[in-house]
This record gives sequence, structure tokens and C-alpha cells, in this order.
Amino acid sequence: MTPAQEDEILDKLYVDLGLTRVHPATDESIEEINDNNDPSDTDLSKFNFEWKKNDALIDIVKRARSRGVTNYFLSPIEIEDWMTEANPEEYVEWAMAIIRRWRDQGVELPFYSIMNEPGYERGGYWSGAYLRDVIKLLGSKLEAQGFATQIIAPDDLNAKFARERLDIIMADPNAAKYIGAFGYHLYGDWPEDKQRIEYSSLAALRIVAIAGYSASLHTYKRTRQLLHASPKSAYFWCSTSCIHTVVCMSSIYGF
Repeated sequence: MTPAQEDEILDKLYVDLGLTRVHPATDESIEEINDNNDPSDTDLSKFNFEWKKNDALIDIVKRARSRGVTNYFLSPIEIEDWMTEANPEEYVEWAMAIIRRWRDQGVELPFYSIMNEPGYERGGYWSGAYLRDVIKLLGSKLEAQGFATQIIAPDDLNAKFARERLDIIMADPNAAKYIGAFGYHLYGDWPEDKQRIEYSSLAALRIVAIAGYSASLHTYKRTRQLLHASPKSAYFWCSTSCIHTVVCMSSIYGF
């Protein structure tokens, strides 16, 4: 595809249609082999940010912003194969290298998702405790280094999984204070019963009103609720009424 053809597509999306949001997702193998086994000392020569891994995404966001995009956030589709829950510091080193790359290229990320769908087998299953620990470490580093980037959590497969992980994350005030948005998808494993996913969605979204989360969220004025929804689940189409119920009837919005 030529640059002129790319511009034509961007014009149709962000000028003609007037879309204002874009969600880039990094490809795998940015740091295919651990750079030096020392999360306090980043060797950028061992990182590969080329094309879909990161830099092409920065280019797209720059061009989309010039056409009216105002909201964007980054999430890794998969983290590195060598990463485990035993050392969240290594993930934080990796994430900081990515987030800093965006700022150095002139596009500071307003939001960053720890990972796409931590409850989905494709990228491995990652616990709420691990996400909590990463959020505390990453949020602290972002704050100390003057980044405006806020964290989206848990960006999970569906509302049920999101609620399970959020219960753990938001129970720790040292993690909760770095959350800028809640996010989850509408995929599910109940092909015979769309009402079940609607119920789970509403239950997760009401975290803000019940279970003590309202007090925590009101403490941090930056915090929003986010519905990051896909209209098609892995097994069935989520009905228009489902989206309407979740977005309109529960005072939730996509940003």
C-alpha cells in the first residue's frame, strides 16, 4: 500500500466518518530475549521497535491525530514468552521502554493497558495479583518520571474475568490510585444465553457503585469507567440491545 492509499483510508475514517478514537496494539517480540536480566538497567540495543512491534503504530496515531483523533491507548497483544509472574519488575522495565519510546517520538500515551485479555489462553493466563503488582510498580515509575500516562485495567476477555481481577487490583489503594480507566471486552463462552453476558457486564460495571469502589474512585478524580467492547463475541453476536443496556443504561462510555 502506498502512502497516498494509506492517507485515503485515514481520511475516510477520521475525516469523512469523524471517528475520534484509535486503539493500537503492539506485536510480539519487542524484547525477544531478556536484555540483561537486570530490570534496573535497560539495554535498548536488545529491543526491536520496528513496524508493527511499535513504531508503525506511532506513525498511524500521529497521522490520525492530525485528522481529528483525540483518544487513543496502547495495549500489548502478547507480552514476551520469557516473562513470568515471578518477576513483575521485568515487565515494568519492558513497558517503560515502550511508553518512553512513544513520548520520545512526540506522542505521549494518555492511557496504557498492561496487556490485552489477561484471561485468554492465547497470551497465557495472568492473575489479578500479578496485574496489581505490575500496576503498583509501573504507576510509581510513570509518576516519578513525569509521565501523564494512566493505566487501563484489566482489559480482560469479558466482564466476568474483569470483575475477578478488578476485585484484587482495586482492593489495594497503592494500585487503585494509578488506574485511569476500567476496560473489558464482551467475549463469552455462553452461546445459548446472551443474557448471561449482559448480566456479567452490568455486574462488572456496577463496581463503581457497589462493593466499596465508589469511595476509591472518587478519591482519584482522573478515574473513568471504560467500556472497551467488541460487538461480536467469540461465539455469538452481542445484540444491539446488549450494547445499549451496558452503555446507556449504566452511564458507561467508550472513550
